[in-house]
Amino acid sequence: AHVDYDYPILQKHGNKLFLAFFPLTEEGAFLQLWKDQAPQSAMNENKPTVEGTVVFIPFGKMFLVPSQTIHGGGFKRGDEGNLRFHLYIAMNDADCESNVDSNGDLLNHPMNKYTEENDKRRELCERFVNAKGLDCLTGEFFDD
Repeated sequence: AHVDYDYPILQKHGNKLFLAFFPLTEEGAFLQLWKDQAPQSAMNENKPTVEGTVVFIPFGKMFLVPSQTIHGGGFKRGDEGNLRFHLYIAMNDADCESNVDSNGDLLNHPMNKYTEENDKRRELCERFVNAKGLDCLTGEFFDD
């Protein structure tokens, strides 16, 4: 479980940045998502465990989510893997100046963050757990 930008970048630009995924094989691709509904002010010890949701992305389709989406997709799918293309999108509108750096380039700060926003000692995976049935799915469709 991770987010793709550092938290200060998400706070400043998150409403204009999106993540996109599309499969590279005809088998499609899987992605696991988590939605954090705990108030930002809550201490991490008091935040509830959040179960993931697994989504299937069919070949020829693209899946877009807001940049703040906690996600993970490191599943192995047979010999092919879970091959997918992952890209970053910044909205281009009248306010696009806030989405570019001083050189005019798309924000060049993607970096996986695996810790809680307000407590870097805690890994997101401590609270954001795998979807029920994921073991059955990976056992049926994925090699060990």
